[in-house]
Amino acid sequence: MKLTITNITCDNPCSGIQDDDLFLLIQADGGVPMRYPVAGTVSMGAGDEMTLPDGGYVIDYSYGVVVTAWDRDSFLFKSLDSPDYLFNISIGAGSTVGDHTPFTKYNHNGAEYTFTTSISQ
Repeated sequence: MKLTITNITCDNPCSGIQDDDLFLLIQADGGVPMRYPVAGTVSMGAGDEMTLPDGGYVIDYSYGVVVTAWDRDSFLFKSLDSPDYLFNISIGAGSTVGDHTPFTKYNHNGAEYTFTTSISQ
């Protein structure tokens, strides 16, 4: 199976005050996590939309995928430079093939993001 993440929209950043510096950790079938983007982050404020290149980020899997979103704001303060957890999405082996209605994820710090995905064989 393949999970394709085509679009991510920031409806509200983590604090609601400052943009999130977003990156994703993607783990398929309990394997080694992959990072997107490979280096750096994507600045996301309220209403910002990230369309992933080349038709989306494709993850091959057999059993399941976990995508975890992180906010890394503190590059200037190395002693504080640890990312803040935003949320995760989990896709299991029994997921329905096709384009999926965008779904929204929230966290306790006010972050709100909408993901657009599809699943194929």
